[in-house]
Amino acid sequence: DLPGDEGRKLAFRSMSYFTLEMAHPLVISETGTVFCGRTPDEVHHFYGNGPRPDALEFIQVIKRHLEAVNA
Repeated sequence: DLPGDEGRKLAFRSMSYFTLEMAHPLVISETGTVFCGRTPDEVHHFYGNGPRPDALEFIQVIKRHLEAVNA
């Protein structure tokens, strides 16, 4: 609820985000992608093979990941 830049900085420092990255040619999986993320403390995490590059499939991967983490 902080106004302006302070509110945006606080929000950015408190969120995690997920990425779908192209796999390195030496470790390409069947899909050719990896599911990764970055936490608020700026640590990059590798969660495993990702889906094909499709937004709906990626959303499902994120949903399953969050359900498993919060179980």
